[in-house]
Amino acid sequence: MTAVVFAFGDRPALSPTEAIEVATLLENTRVSLGREAAAEIRSKINRDPHEDEPSPYVELRRVQLRLVYDVLREVSPTFDSEGIVHLRLELMRELKLAGEP
Repeated sequence: MTAVVFAFGDRPALSPTEAIEVATLLENTRVSLGREAAAEIRSKINRDPHEDEPSPYVELRRVQLRLVYDVLREVSPTFDSEGIVHLRLELMRELKLAGEP
């Protein structure tokens, strides 16, 4: 299993374990956007890092990114790890939810 890297911001990455947990949370939303995002994340967890593929990154649509953010916000702070915190901060920047310094 490989680390999962998202295709936005400064490319936040999750460990395979963190990525599986996020995918499970998205599947539990029981909405098609969540299932699609979870499938995309899981496909990158199980990929062969030496295999050529169009993109090694998890590429989600903006509405899916918002769903990921909302799901993570609901479980925080019980689900805070360095990777999750970084992902949440990058989601806030990407979705323009954070105030500019």
